[in-house]
Amino acid sequence: TIVMCHGINLNKSFFLKIINIFKEDYNVFVFDFGDYGNSESPYKSASIGYRETNDLYGALDYLAERGITEIALYGLSMGCFPCINAAANPPPNINIRTVVLVNPFADLSRLVNDVLKRALVAQPGRWAAEKIMEYIGEYKMEKVSPEKVIANVRCPVLVLRGKDDWFIPERQAKQLYENAPKGAFQYHSGGHFHGDDNEIGNKAHSFFQKHF
Repeated sequence: TIVMCHGINLNKSFFLKIINIFKEDYNVFVFDFGDYGNSESPYKSASIGYRETNDLYGALDYLAERGITEIALYGLSMGCFPCINAAANPPPNINIRTVVLVNPFADLSRLVNDVLKRALVAQPGRWAAEKIMEYIGEYKMEKVSPEKVIANVRCPVLVLRGKDDWFIPERQAKQLYENAPKGAFQYHSGGHFHGDDNEIGNKAHSFFQKHF
């Protein structure tokens, strides 16, 4: 079964076209992170993958209770960090065989710095971002560092980055690939917020067929 994790400001319905590619050979499980789509959350905002990791663990527990234990993970943007966390520390009785990460970031703190530098408000902007995350998101951005966690992922990992992704610097995607013990790196022709679902789905499907 492929478990899919959506990005920020999206929900599970975003994956409909890609699901049609996967379902020819695999069962697919999709869900909404807390406060997205049909899900509720006690928190004021998303946490860019930090608390969303618990949502993914909940989904995996749900599957394990039904005897579904052989898993591949597919994450998009924010959804990549939960996938990395779960693959590095899988629940009991769950075997995560492979992971595909589409448009991932390596470290939230550095990403915020990069974005703010481009906006020419680096120092005051970073201070404001930290306070907003602590107050509204109830977490510290230093806790969201996929590059540190991915070193503990032992299954094959594909990092799939958009050639026109202006939002996340290329070096962040490559850092994830370099830190993954069994990493692979490919491009797709789109950007961070757009892309050809058929192209992305087929690249991910090929990787799954090789490793899952």
